[in-house]
Amino acid sequence: MYSPLERFLIAATLQEPDQVPACPFATGHFISWFAGIPEQQAVEYWAGDYRKKLSSQLTVIKAFPEVQFWPGIWPDFGIAPEMTAFGCEVSFPKNASPAVRVPAIKSIEDIDKLRVPDPKHDGLMPLYLESYSHMIREIPKELRNNYGYCQWAITLGPTDIIGLSMGYDKFLVSLYRYPDAIHKAYKIVTKAIITWIEAQREVIGSDLLTLIAGDADCFLNPKQFEIFVFPYLKEICTKLKKKGNIILYHNDGDTTHLLDKLKDIGANMFNYGQVGEESMDTALVKRKVGNKMCLVGGLNPIGVLLKGKPEEVDYACKKAISEGGQNGGFILSTGGAMAAHTPHENILAMINAARKYGKYPLSLDLVRD
Repeated sequence: MYSPLERFLIAATLQEPDQVPACPFATGHFISWFAGIPEQQAVEYWAGDYRKKLSSQLTVIKAFPEVQFWPGIWPDFGIAPEMTAFGCEVSFPKNASPAVRVPAIKSIEDIDKLRVPDPKHDGLMPLYLESYSHMIREIPKELRNNYGYCQWAITLGPTDIIGLSMGYDKFLVSLYRYPDAIHKAYKIVTKAIITWIEAQREVIGSDLLTLIAGDADCFLNPKQFEIFVFPYLKEICTKLKKKGNIILYHNDGDTTHLLDKLKDIGANMFNYGQVGEESMDTALVKRKVGNKMCLVGGLNPIGVLLKGKPEEVDYACKKAISEGGQNGGFILSTGGAMAAHTPHENILAMINAARKYGKYPLSLDLVRD
């Protein structure tokens, strides 16, 4: 019998564990709601009280002890650490996650002023590291050893940091008008991401698991992705990757048009996204990417998992496992973080479906269905 972390790591290396792992993706939107924090007071979770944050995350984890949530336990400040470190003014609304209120790059000339932040001194990065240190000391060792909790180093991707720093409208226009300046921004942000991940690894005492959240990459067309994003993501993955550690690239948008290039960024795992209330085509993602990266997903968090009945979730899981689970390298999860109000019974249906349909070797009847 594998531990949840062992099962996760075996799948991450494109192999077959005893069964397809079910690993829900949960962040503050779901966690705070599930823990009983009123949505109009969501700031109680997102702000700096790491004790309330840890208590909320443990509430979720203890409710579903048979599976590994990811990232699980970490100082979930949303976009705030990276964006404040780069000089953006970030607000903490009472009823929502943190958001950029005033961007740091107001004109293209401001890119010349960008500097690699110091994680020990700039923005909310020091508070993040301090919170992580406290969390590590307070969780039971078995949660770290058997589930990988407090072993995730987490960062926004370069496109997200640049886009939020200047506003996505200005960023997309500047790709055409000021390509040299945008490349300069990518070079600085790439160094910053590597520095930020290494600082987290030092605090958590592990380089096992790294999450790069690159949602905004789906805004670009294939040529833009190849020119502006690919070389920098590749550099990040190459410099952060060591023998035995795992890098997960997350993008909960529609990246169908980027798969041919995305597969070569050097990440071990790909949390693929959604198209409206449907998930991306798992069979297509498996065919395009599955020999390079373990697929993480198959369920739409704002579609069937949130709005469907348990039997509909069961069928969606069966379909995802049949399309993505062949020859290993597949983790049943959501294409983005779970939404508040996701029914408890639907999460259980997902967990039970992985156990029912995901045992290796996969049934040929499952494939035929």
